[in-house]
Amino acid sequence: MIRSTGTRMAALAVSAAAASWLVGCGNGVEVGGPAAPASTVAVSPASPTSATPSKPDSPASSPSAKKTAPSGKSTKDSGSGKSKGAGSDDNTGSGNSGGGPSERGDSGGANAVTKCGLGDLNIGVRVPVGGGAAGSQYVLLTFTNKSSQACTIYGYAGVSFVGHQDGTQLGKPAVRDRSRAPATVRLASGSTKSELLQIADAGNFDPKQCQPTTSDGFRVYPPDSYTAAYVPFKTSACQGKVAQLRVYPVGIKP
Repeated sequence: MIRSTGTRMAALAVSAAAASWLVGCGNGVEVGGPAAPASTVAVSPASPTSATPSKPDSPASSPSAKKTAPSGKSTKDSGSGKSKGAGSDDNTGSGNSGGGPSERGDSGGANAVTKCGLGDLNIGVRVPVGGGAAGSQYVLLTFTNKSSQACTIYGYAGVSFVGHQDGTQLGKPAVRDRSRAPATVRLASGSTKSELLQIADAGNFDPKQCQPTTSDGFRVYPPDSYTAAYVPFKTSACQGKVAQLRVYPVGIKP
């Protein structure tokens, strides 16, 4: 009987030690994997705080967007200036600014160049010399082909401000300037094309409507893409639903 009791107590001690070890190690399971690419944000079902992909001018699938925390780098995080309003809203068509695909530039044939996806691109922002104007500032979103093959871009990027250190969308997504028609832009491996973005000065708006704050950066959907890149850029941004951003077609010279 004494031997049986001693055996049982020893077994219980071993079980308790094992349980203690498992609790301390999170059940001994640690899931690891490759880090997300710099300046890339995955997008899934829409929430009220984030831009969602809009209907493209050409057929595309219809995924979604969620609030995502900023990560990544820009080519240059600088620039200031002022701007007179940013035009009227354009939340339909080839992808909403703030999120969504733009017109496709597909061409048929076995030797057709493929469209540039987010995985093919490094996206940044550059402040051109003399980029300020009365009431606005102009910046260039840059798209660099980091893949080993040529690809094409056609249309408009979806652009919106994000802030609060958690990827929350600030204000309305960029409206599209349709004064000039988009054209298919070919990006050779290693080459860069840009897209003009106009930022209206937050001081142009009624403070109650604007609800000014400081942005963390931009959420940028490349044309015809449902996944977005985060590009750091601090400036005065409106949280209210005012049209502060206007985007032009990729490749159109300012």
